[in-house]
Amino acid sequence: MAIGIVSAVVKRLVGNQTYYFGTVGSDKLKGITFVPVVENSKKTYVIERTEGGYQRPGSRSRMRLFMKYLSDNPNSVVPPIILSGRDWSFKPESDDGLYGLLEVSEPAAIIDGQHRAGGYIALLEELNVVRNVDFIVLVGLDVDAEKQEFLTVNTTQKGVPK
Repeated sequence: MAIGIVSAVVKRLVGNQTYYFGTVGSDKLKGITFVPVVENSKKTYVIERTEGGYQRPGSRSRMRLFMKYLSDNPNSVVPPIILSGRDWSFKPESDDGLYGLLEVSEPAAIIDGQHRAGGYIALLEELNVVRNVDFIVLVGLDVDAEKQEFLTVNTTQKGVPK
């Protein structure tokens, strides 16, 4: 049974990996995602699960800083969050099969962007502002491949000098 539908997604195949690009309202984000953490945060805006977790707990203060940024910059462009759609299925709606809907049967793991997700959720919960959240969903990953994606994203980033 589906817990939700995410509409207007684009399907892309790179090698043997399928990706879906789309947008979801921040009012739906908390219900369709979670963060796999090694231990729970004392306070957070996102849903956390410790079973099979591999990420450190999120920082509520970082989430609130991002909420403030979103509130102060309503026209900002924000990088997409990266999700592992462990149990999401694509329903094509175009003849070429590249556009359609995603059916969400279970929440997706947030691979990258837990603080951004928390900022969007905080903006909704504290200021009642709904924003569109861009995302990329990787499908068909087992938890080990998901962990590897997380490590790749979080160990190869380089900061830009001020």
